[in-house]
Amino acid sequence: MPYAISNSIRLYGTNEPVEPPRILQAGPLTVEFEAGNLRYIRFHGHEMIRAVSFVVRDKNWGTYAPQITNLDFHE
Repeated sequence: MPYAISNSIRLYGTNEPVEPPRILQAGPLTVEFEAGNLRYIRFHGHEMIRAVSFVVRDKNWGTYAPQITNLDFHE
């Protein structure tokens, strides 16, 4: 019997819990803040930039998952 792959592995590549993105908005500009990355940057609903992120890799090209502390949003 083949090994069953979980939906979490299929969608995110990990079985670790994934926090939903936070939607930030400034006038007609919206962005999804997800794990320290800015994704789906839209202006008037039109996607302008797919992602802005800062990626740190280890010697085997694994991606570190930094822990973000003391993050405070002012809305």
